[in-house]
Amino acid sequence: MEKRVKDVFLNCSSQYNNFCNAEVEEIKFSKKLNAVILNAKSDLNIALSDIEEFENQAKNAYKLSSFKVNYRYIGNPCDIDEKDIKESIRDINKKYSYTQDVFENCKIQVDNIDNEVNITLMKPLSSFMKIKKIDEYIKKQIETKNGKTINVTFSDDKNVIQDESNYTPEMIKYEDLVNIPTNSTMPPHSNDNVKNNQNEKKKFIKRPLTEAEKEYKERAKFEQPKTVIYGVDILTKERDRVVDVNENQEMTCIDGYIFEREDKETKNGKIIVTIDVCDNTSTISCKMFLNKKQFEGINSRIKKGSFVQVQGRPQIDAYSNELVIMVNNIIEGEKKEEETVTDDAEVKRVELHMHTQMSAMDGVSSATDIIKQAIKWGHSAVAITDHGVVQSFPEANHVIVDNYQGLAKEKTGKSKVTTQDILDNAPIKVIYGVEGYLVDDIEVAPKFLDTYCVFDIETTGFDAEKQDKITEIAICKVRNGEIIDEYTTFINPERNIPQNVQELTHITEDMVKDAPTIEQALPEILDFIDGSILVAHNADFDIGFLNHFITKNGYKERFNNYIIDTLMIARELYYYLPNKKLGTIVEDLGIELEGAHRAINDTRATAKMFIRMAEDLAKKGLDINTYAHSEKNISDVMSEKAYHIIILAKNYIGLKNLYKLVSYSHLHYFKKKPKIFKSMLNRYREGLVIGSACEQGELYQAIIRNETEDVQEKIASYYDYLEIQPLGNNAFYKRGAKIKNKDYNKLTDSKEN
Repeated sequence: MEKRVKDVFLNCSSQYNNFCNAEVEEIKFSKKLNAVILNAKSDLNIALSDIEEFENQAKNAYKLSSFKVNYRYIGNPCDIDEKDIKESIRDINKKYSYTQDVFENCKIQVDNIDNEVNITLMKPLSSFMKIKKIDEYIKKQIETKNGKTINVTFSDDKNVIQDESNYTPEMIKYEDLVNIPTNSTMPPHSNDNVKNNQNEKKKFIKRPLTEAEKEYKERAKFEQPKTVIYGVDILTKERDRVVDVNENQEMTCIDGYIFEREDKETKNGKIIVTIDVCDNTSTISCKMFLNKKQFEGINSRIKKGSFVQVQGRPQIDAYSNELVIMVNNIIEGEKKEEETVTDDAEVKRVELHMHTQMSAMDGVSSATDIIKQAIKWGHSAVAITDHGVVQSFPEANHVIVDNYQGLAKEKTGKSKVTTQDILDNAPIKVIYGVEGYLVDDIEVAPKFLDTYCVFDIETTGFDAEKQDKITEIAICKVRNGEIIDEYTTFINPERNIPQNVQELTHITEDMVKDAPTIEQALPEILDFIDGSILVAHNADFDIGFLNHFITKNGYKERFNNYIIDTLMIARELYYYLPNKKLGTIVEDLGIELEGAHRAINDTRATAKMFIRMAEDLAKKGLDINTYAHSEKNISDVMSEKAYHIIILAKNYIGLKNLYKLVSYSHLHYFKKKPKIFKSMLNRYREGLVIGSACEQGELYQAIIRNETEDVQEKIASYYDYLEIQPLGNNAFYKRGAKIKNKDYNKLTDSKEN
């Protein structure tokens, strides 16, 4: 079902704006830029001014940095007449008030055959109108509204120019327009205009001065106050916040600190001075095009850190494609006293969810700044929890160790203190943590039975979904570290075995021709493994094949065994090996493997290897139960939704385990993000404190999905503490296009009612 603009953007729909009836094709949102691009189409005659008005309304309504419309007229192109051009001129006069006098009594000629429109002006300003690209605006207006591409030209009425008794304009250069004051309706030139001016630098434009321009020229004759750096004194007392400056403004005046400065000399000797001005709401670049004399006059007065007031016109820069201010005037500003934020709470908070600049796209402050600010506020501790990484830990440690050695000596009375002494006596404790990406590969932690089954299969190939089949299966039943029973059988694949597979496994077609089919063997296999945890090396492959035929033959409800993959254990225990193949591992452990790639031989070797693994895990204090997971293979788990989780280290054991989790998540389980398996978190949970994290956490998402109270309590019970964030953090769920969950509206509506 097609959506109209008014159906989507409820906050800025108007029955008087025809664009609201256009059809929405696509909406693109950039979180990084806080910007929206709307693609829309219509067969209606929509004025360009309506689209521009909607862009401005939407930008303000949704508090965006930018809102742009890409519009397509899909109706039949319409011929135009003088009335259409006059309507376009009316829109231009509303947008740029200085054009009202220019278009007064103009003559319009429309040629629909050659698609030409000529506008003859009664004042000699056609060159100026071309520089300001007014012809391009009219062209775009007609193309948008009527779907017709035209060529617009301006010309001057020769009779008017020759009749000097009727018109005696003052001669002014176009570059003089740079210094028009705020109350003037004439905007300064863009970078494109500079190019045109360079190409026609010897040309002059005849036109009458406005009252504002006359006033400006008069003011410029007199000596300016010492506070004036460039241009003339700024008389207006109104100031815009930088974050509110937009390209639709005729003129703006801001004040702030000079954050950065760049000078660049052009081929014609002009110097482009760009200063970045920040007022603590945002930062914007301000540009000046100066000759060498002007540059010498301001060079020493514009420095980083200086507080200035800037007046000029906002526009999109042709080179950087970013919003800049083309400067008219700069004066020294009065430095504002920074507002001091204090924490006056009787019991100070401890922030347990904090991102530094090491969190990509989610943090801008350094660990140093965060810790020093927390100390100023009297906080006793602060956590560092970057997204998936621990790169800020060294910096955070140095903030304490490098600055509080003297305090530690004073408190302990020692002349020489240890690092631990400094940490213990510092005014704040740094809690080291991470905001991880949790995937649930296990719902429970089953108790490992005395008896379990180690198994292996041989196949005709790698893809059970296509045509490959099982040729052999072997299972060893192990109890108390000894093999007590075995099950092995060839399987008739009911197809040819490729020659290269026969050479690898040494299983020929003659060996399997009288064997049972997989359909015949499955009941016996399921009886043998019933109630046991299954152990296999690279279990994804073996379980994938077995599960395919179990499901295909209707035995799915009988196959609910938990699985342990020895490959996962090998990655953690025997990380030093060049690879984690079965042959490589058993050779390192001194276990004999004869006739590799025969199921029974591989199974016996795997069983012995697993017994050794269990012993090695016990030495490290790890519970073998935590490696058991459901039948999902790793690749399936990796593709599932990852929930945010806060993991904090409460001691050195926890810090070591935190490093292990981060390392494994990056080295072995990275898919778009470094994933932490819940089974692995269970394995290394000692010394860690687990928090439920933000709205992307497991618990919050369960609430949004409107899960039952039992489910929510089960999820909540896994965490050591539950995180409740300020309402503003999750307000984006209520903002139109940003709603992430289709059930959220239903949930919030029911709660509000």
